[in-house]
Amino acid sequence: MTTRIDLKLATADRHEALDQAFAGFAITTLPGYTAFLRAQAAALFPLEARLETSGVSRLVPDWSKRTRRAALAKDLSTLGLNTPPAIEIPAIDPEGLAGAVYVLEIVRQSAGAQARHVLAADDPQLHAATAYLTYNEELPLWTSFAEQLDQIDADHFPAQLTAARQVFDVFLAAAQHFHPQRTAAAV
Repeated sequence: MTTRIDLKLATADRHEALDQAFAGFAITTLPGYTAFLRAQAAALFPLEARLETSGVSRLVPDWSKRTRRAALAKDLSTLGLNTPPAIEIPAIDPEGLAGAVYVLEIVRQSAGAQARHVLAADDPQLHAATAYLTYNEELPLWTSFAEQLDQIDADHFPAQLTAARQVFDVFLAAAQHFHPQRTAAAV
């Protein structure tokens, strides 16, 4: 098997949990979509920053095409939202960076379907705030990353798996924290 397939199998439970958590966001409504974007920002902003300080661009040379913080910040601004408080990010072993990027690329893959839902909504405000979901969608970023991932020494797999699980858990914590039902109950 390949590293990509091994990571997919070993993190399937977390991937499913994350899909279920974000399925509860009604992203075709302004309240649901703003909660979704805030959850994504609370996870993505500190994760990308942590990966950059850990040297991710040495591992993934086209990192600048992958990072989506600026696009997400633009969407938040378009909707008049402040940057949400960051979810706490665990230390990520430099040998596991590829596992962390794997999850960010999984999240990016989900963005295509999410963008179609948002763009099909009746609210033009939502349409104006899809830079994050559509950022560099025309590029074969998953394919190029999967090829890179499968070239990494298999000895790094335990660290990659730990990092992938950590990043899934960060996004899951953000989804739980910003879930519309939770935030509505707190009001």
